[in-house]
Amino acid sequence: MRQFILDRDLDESGSVTLSGKDYKYLVQVLRVQPGNLIPVRMNNGILADFVVEAVAKNTLILKKTDSAIKKTLHNESSSGAVGGVRAENLEKNAAMSRIWLLQCMPKSLKLDSIIRQAVETGVERIFPVVSDRSVYEKAKAVEKKDRWNRIVKEARQQSASPVETVVETPAEMAVMLERIKTLFETEKSLRPGFSPVSIVLTETCLEKRSLHQCLCGKPDLVVIAVGSEGGISPAEMQLLRSCDFLPIHFETNVLRTETAAIYGISAVQTLMTEFGSWRFRE
Repeated sequence: MRQFILDRDLDESGSVTLSGKDYKYLVQVLRVQPGNLIPVRMNNGILADFVVEAVAKNTLILKKTDSAIKKTLHNESSSGAVGGVRAENLEKNAAMSRIWLLQCMPKSLKLDSIIRQAVETGVERIFPVVSDRSVYEKAKAVEKKDRWNRIVKEARQQSASPVETVVETPAEMAVMLERIKTLFETEKSLRPGFSPVSIVLTETCLEKRSLHQCLCGKPDLVVIAVGSEGGISPAEMQLLRSCDFLPIHFETNVLRTETAAIYGISAVQTLMTEFGSWRFRE
């Protein structure tokens, strides 16, 4: 565990009592013991060190460390921290490029894997699209959303991602694109000059445009659209292009949807993160 996600407030003493799944995860899986130091991502997004104060039969108490306690604990061996990782060493990864994933829904287990990997790489929002070629059971929507939220929490804890990834409620392509448009408008009202770029990954080369060309202006946000099994339908591709999505074709083998998603995210994130070390030339 690289961090523990805390979804509740602390009491007046700076402590929190955990039970249920959180207790089982920390005590039965990670086997934490009193005195262990744990990096905790709090409700307000701040990452801080907590010490395991007590472990009982069905409950565990964590307490936010003050400077004196923290100094003492940091003088101990790394065995005093879960995995030897402390909060002060995790926020180095906070300055990441902003990426949203518009994912046409593949089979359930594939989508679970896509969500997990997207969270690990720091994707900010995931938009599951009920596309023309998706197989989607609307009756299980609530169950799926609950599972995705658990996956997000587990992936953030494992990867120490500072990004509070949000998985949107599944919707058809037109509805989801309208939702993204509304979010863009909100961003523009808060940040004048906000400049996003939207791309859609395609199996065939529709236009001779490279990813470098799309990102050469260093956009504030990149939206990546990926098809499900069978790709994106012609009607949906037309809809995406009418919403300013730029088609991008990678000169590689034909990729499965779950591979294409993480491949595209990785390519965009690498170019955005290393923007200062490359220069686009016509």
